[in-house]
Amino acid sequence: MKIKNYIVFSILLIILIAIYTYSINTNYYEISISKYKINLPVFVWIALPLLTLFIASISHMLFYGITIFLQNRHISKDQENLIELINNKLLNKENRILFKTKFFQELSTIFEYIKLKNNSTIASCTYNNINNTLNKIIDINNGKYIPSKDLKLEDNSDLMIKNTINRINEDISYAIDVLKNHSQESQNIVKKAFLVTIKEKNISYILNLIENLDLDKEMILKLLEVNAKEDNQILTKEQIIKYISKTTFTKEEFINIAKIYKNSISPDDLINIFEEISTKNELAIESYLYVLFEYEMLDDIRETFASSSSEDLIPYKLLLELKESGKQYTLDSISYKK
Repeated sequence: MKIKNYIVFSILLIILIAIYTYSINTNYYEISISKYKINLPVFVWIALPLLTLFIASISHMLFYGITIFLQNRHISKDQENLIELINNKLLNKENRILFKTKFFQELSTIFEYIKLKNNSTIASCTYNNINNTLNKIIDINNGKYIPSKDLKLEDNSDLMIKNTINRINEDISYAIDVLKNHSQESQNIVKKAFLVTIKEKNISYILNLIENLDLDKEMILKLLEVNAKEDNQILTKEQIIKYISKTTFTKEEFINIAKIYKNSISPDDLINIFEEISTKNELAIESYLYVLFEYEMLDDIRETFASSSSEDLIPYKLLLELKESGKQYTLDSISYKK
């Protein structure tokens, strides 16, 4: 029964009982409570307990009705918050959502230990906001840039980094802006912007952008490689030495750098570059010998061997013996492993 009907019929019943009582008994009845005396008609005494029960029952129903209403409202709100929590989880956002019901509070705690992943190519669910989020994440994972305001990503989240890289790949102007404002970006983002920009712009333009930039090994190798391929060498001998000296290369990497420049700069410059580098770094000695062998600088090779122990540089010493015996071999031709 609806509460409105209950109220109407209850009041009507009390009135009918009171009228019936009055019709059969119009007398008054008096009761004494301490010093007080109450004298009321009999029908009133009959109606008062019914009215008290009526008020108590209405209060009971209102209390539990309001309680259930509030519980349902909290559950409905927590359901909305759960969708938002899932949305934030997908975006790797920190959870700042508070739940009011115990079930959803425990559920949110479990979510703290769960990392959601979407491996689909097309997202489809009944909640539009999650659907939109999933599809945008799919777009980002497929290399498409999504404006940050559309997802409101955390600055340092993996998804934000991936989205920023997508923007760099799509927009060379943005990549250049990243290099200009490199202090505000992570090294991975700056590196990506550098590798994208160096494909589009010449070395002269790049040098102006990276004047105060810390280049890692891969970035330096790319810079040297692009410079070596340009018709007009932009980097001077001193600049090449400076960039090579900025990081620690392996023996093989030093030799590969020598190969990169073998056909692009003069023999004297190449020899001078690796001679200077080898005096500061023992790992570059083999690359220096590689260059000397390329240009048949046998006297310089013997001089280099004179300062090494008998157990060092064995492949190069064997190659020198072959050359001195009239055999025209190179390190590459005898398949020396770089």
